[in-house]
Amino acid sequence: MADPIVTIKNGKLRGKIAQNYDGDEFYSFQGIPYAKPPVGPLRFKPPVPSESWEGIKDATKEGNECISYNIVFNITSGSEDCLFLNVYTKKLPDKEKLFKPVMVWIHGGAFIMGSGNSSLHGPEFFLTKDIVLVTINYRVGLLGFLNFEDPSLEIPGNMGLKDQVLALKWVNENIAHFNGDSSNVTVFGLSAGAASAHYLLLSPLAKGLFHKCIMQSGCVYSWWAKGHRSLPYLSKTLETSITSEKDAFNIVQNMPVEELINIQKKIPEKCAPSFKRCIGPVVEYKSENAFLTEEPDIIIKSGNYNHVPIIIGFTSREGMVYDFYMNEVKEHGHTIQNFESLIPYTISTSAKNECIKLMADKIRTFYYGNQKSSEENKNQFYLLHGDVGVVWPTYVTIEKHNSTSKSLIFLYEMSVDSTLSFVKKFFKIDTPGVAHSDDLSYFFNSTVTPKIIPNSVEDKIIKTCVTLWTNFAKYGNPNSPIKDSLINIHWKPTEKNNLHFLDIGENITVGINPEENRINFWKQLESCNQNCN
Repeated sequence: MADPIVTIKNGKLRGKIAQNYDGDEFYSFQGIPYAKPPVGPLRFKPPVPSESWEGIKDATKEGNECISYNIVFNITSGSEDCLFLNVYTKKLPDKEKLFKPVMVWIHGGAFIMGSGNSSLHGPEFFLTKDIVLVTINYRVGLLGFLNFEDPSLEIPGNMGLKDQVLALKWVNENIAHFNGDSSNVTVFGLSAGAASAHYLLLSPLAKGLFHKCIMQSGCVYSWWAKGHRSLPYLSKTLETSITSEKDAFNIVQNMPVEELINIQKKIPEKCAPSFKRCIGPVVEYKSENAFLTEEPDIIIKSGNYNHVPIIIGFTSREGMVYDFYMNEVKEHGHTIQNFESLIPYTISTSAKNECIKLMADKIRTFYYGNQKSSEENKNQFYLLHGDVGVVWPTYVTIEKHNSTSKSLIFLYEMSVDSTLSFVKKFFKIDTPGVAHSDDLSYFFNSTVTPKIIPNSVEDKIIKTCVTLWTNFAKYGNPNSPIKDSLINIHWKPTEKNNLHFLDIGENITVGINPEENRINFWKQLESCNQNCN
């Protein structure tokens, strides 16, 4: 196979040949600009479509990652010039023009770090199937989510999400040149990427740009999906005294990007349900180009959103994520110093002080009984943090959408614990369960993926996950219309009173209402607050 050349709206691209998980060849096009570099006067502004070029652009290497501070490795990397995407396809268009389903991946990273590049999101597993895969970069941190209420500044927030919208527009305009079907696009992501997919579901800017949605361990109700106004945080961290948003804008607009990242490091950052972060999606003032102008609750209740089929789910020990997001773990181990901090923001804002204390005591008693929170019972720590941060918000999302959605919703839990559990390995976690983001290993190849043994548990789950997700991308239903020797069960969609789910363990099974006892506790806690007030 010769190096592929594709002509898109902006010009010609030269890609390369790569090999998938089965050893077959596919086409790879990387580092494609979908927007102008968001620098200079475009810093903090909505993305602008990329310009055309002369000649043939090299698309054999990935573009810059968006500049960010990685809180896990304590390093700053990337560039402001970062709005690139990658396209992977098994076949280019021919006379038959049999266009294939498109899957657009949105990376996670708590809206402060990450990229769509192949170091974590290699396409080799997905390209065993007849789909077109797109992975994207979008602005993160203050560069992607700085927000001001003053309309004259034209920085209402959500620029990182608007990057995602422009990337989807690029897909709709160009993906046919890669044999992709622009009328059959699935957005999917993990963690903040899943929350992004959910926000896209609710945003009028994204209406009609995609047709299915997969949310892995995240939604708009999760802790990484909350953002707050920037000025109070900037006024505490900028060395110069500021009294207005215009003052703050004038400082950060002209600041070298390295200094801006240093400012971001000083902003308080807690991954706790009761803490409303500075960096994240916000409700904007109304304007023609607003991404979101109402709270998600109001939008979902109104039914005025993108009605598309949904897959949503979580891992069995989501709370293990706190080992690298939470300073308290580094200082105090897996002991909880303040149970009040674990009351979700959506509940605590309307609660009286006596209600807060009552709810905190109920949380402690339910998860620890008569025991103290200690290193010896850190499994309870993981369960509690995972439930309040991901599992309970997932149930809230399903219940709210079930009341207004016109489309099917499929729920899953991932419980397989294998040699691909990289988060657990990295942080030397020995407690059973699947950590937050460890499911990524079954969907994407990475620089740390070991050689997979044929017919092993790892091999089986990779093939199962990719089959289910690509079935969904093709049909809007993860169940194959033809007999599949690998998956011999039927995954039912959720119902209002029965949350059917798929358990992705060493054996694939189905059931109803996963983690029912713990979910009922959070329902009762919410009712307790209402009755207390």
